[in-house]
Amino acid sequence: MIFIRTSVNSSNGIGHLMRMLHLAKEFSNQGHVVSFLLDEHQLQVTKHIEDFNTFYLYSLSDISNFSETEDARRCLEILDTESVDHVIVDDYRLSRCWEDIIVANGYKTAVFDDMCDRPHNCDLIIDPKWCGAQSTFKRYQDLVPSRCKRLLGPSFCILDAQYRSENVLSNPQQFNILFSIGGGGDLSLISKLLENLIALADENDRSFCLLPVIGPLATNSQKIFEVASTDSRIQPVTNATSLYSHYINTSLFVGALGTSLYELSALFIPALTFSLSPNQENVISDLEDFGHYLHLSTHEEICPELLAPLIWILREQIHRVQKMRERSRINIDGYGTERIVEALGGSCNDEHKSNMFQTSNSESRSLDLDYIKLTDDLSIRKVIDTDINHYLDSRNLEQNMTNMINASTISRLEHYKWWFTSCNDRDSYVLEKNQVPQLFIWHQLLSYCDRSYWIGGWFVCTTECSFNIVVAALKWQLDFTHSLNPDTTWIAVIKKTNNYVNLLNKYMGFENVNGTSHEFHAIRQFFEFASTNEYNYVKFSPSTLKVTNNED
Repeated sequence: MIFIRTSVNSSNGIGHLMRMLHLAKEFSNQGHVVSFLLDEHQLQVTKHIEDFNTFYLYSLSDISNFSETEDARRCLEILDTESVDHVIVDDYRLSRCWEDIIVANGYKTAVFDDMCDRPHNCDLIIDPKWCGAQSTFKRYQDLVPSRCKRLLGPSFCILDAQYRSENVLSNPQQFNILFSIGGGGDLSLISKLLENLIALADENDRSFCLLPVIGPLATNSQKIFEVASTDSRIQPVTNATSLYSHYINTSLFVGALGTSLYELSALFIPALTFSLSPNQENVISDLEDFGHYLHLSTHEEICPELLAPLIWILREQIHRVQKMRERSRINIDGYGTERIVEALGGSCNDEHKSNMFQTSNSESRSLDLDYIKLTDDLSIRKVIDTDINHYLDSRNLEQNMTNMINASTISRLEHYKWWFTSCNDRDSYVLEKNQVPQLFIWHQLLSYCDRSYWIGGWFVCTTECSFNIVVAALKWQLDFTHSLNPDTTWIAVIKKTNNYVNLLNKYMGFENVNGTSHEFHAIRQFFEFASTNEYNYVKFSPSTLKVTNNED
């Protein structure tokens, strides 16, 4: 018999229970008897576990004084009356203290964890979290005993069997946006978001549908029904034991990042997600390996008034977001549950990696990209949508912001809005050294009083970007823009305290502009917040470039 100890509540939601149910069904399909050990009886989740024998350890009156030692004792009272093959635990409250007691009584244990921040005493540990190709399979090396098998990475994510087949997404006539923060949580955020979305939409636009998921343990669900009663384009999803049938009709997912990461990846569904708790935190580059590029962390402001405009922007640019999703480097094949069951039976190798990681980072980045070779090790290419987060992270480096007109950190949410709207007004490139990005550089052609001017800028990706690399980038840019518009003058502003860039631009041939010149007034127009007290106004004329080229 298999016993599963897990929990479900309004704060942590129903995610732990749902993945354990998928696991229980797989065990049951292979002839095992599975029982659950839960805290207390809750009517909201009864329908989910009705196919399995369930033991409740507490009443509502005595669970407030929860302790691992007492919980282990209560579990043993039940385990000792049965013939137990394995005890599986998926509960953040239970750690090595609980496991030591269970193991000391002779039971084999399997632990689900995704935090990797505490030791365990178990025979098997399962963590599907992806932390990059270098780090994922090293996790828990010093946190588990030598006998413990480690099943690490998305090959072991638990999904329903529906996700195993090759599913063809339907093509609904309307644009469906699915909203979910899991089985629990406060739905006030979603209700306010729905209100803002409807307020921004044309009242005659019937081409979209907003589908908020109401989890069984969610709070303030009445607010969803209240806002839905005002507009038929809001259709709450209730009593769902699985979101699969809704996923396959989803154009865009908006919500908390949990198990949804793997479900959405398996179906290649575009998503805008956010973290509401520490266990939902992920390094953005790790999410990008799933083809998921639009994510807001807990430290960022999750504001409905700001989220709503971004969602409508993404609706207009969904083809771009879909293409980003399709550049996934990780294959979620839906067989994680089966692999775990095999491992508990002793037939799965430790640290089983399967074939879910398709290509290395450098191989994936070079796909379908047109590189311009500058030297043997330097090349430059156009910025593409999958650069979206690296572009922002580089721009927000302190050494870059110090010398910018806008020296404030830009939020990821505001950056995403700019990226899918105003970013296309400029031509942006990234210079790489041996396929490792070194700096971003951009330029834009503008007109002022019937004259055209080039403006532009650059910022490094790394503190180790050398002078020679910057020079190579600027020289390429001047040559390239000259080939496009041979008679167009460059204008720019440089902070007076930025000695490095002042010397660099002087070296490249830039010179100060006259205070009465046409260029001076053009700079005032294009860089209105750059005062002459703080910035040097400079220009670069095409004739200077021609002389330089002759000398070359």
